[in-house]
Amino acid sequence: MNLPTYAVVSLGGVTVGLSLLGWEITRWWPGLKQVGKPKHLVKLLPFLAVWLYGMLLILSAGGLLGGGADWSLWGSSAIGNAALAYGVGGGTPDVTAPRTSSSPTAGTRSSSSRPWS
Repeated sequence: MNLPTYAVVSLGGVTVGLSLLGWEITRWWPGLKQVGKPKHLVKLLPFLAVWLYGMLLILSAGGLLGGGADWSLWGSSAIGNAALAYGVGGGTPDVTAPRTSSSPTAGTRSSSSRPWS
């Protein structure tokens, strides 16, 4: 199976991810005095297990699991992009897009900079 991977996170995907993390923490939050007690920390174990599993899926090399993780990453980025663009009118740049150089003219020299011409 030859599934391409396009693991690029947009600003919308980051927004969706942080929103879900905030939702989970507010559902779990027992209060400032109770937060360090083991009985409340044990309630976070299912969330942490799924979170770690999701990170491993995104880092996978490909195949069916990698394709599914890539599809979910694409979906969350698309939903976040729509929410940012149509909700608040913001732009949605890719935050993990590979860039080889910060300058469009890096590595090139103009003909006037040659000392012998």
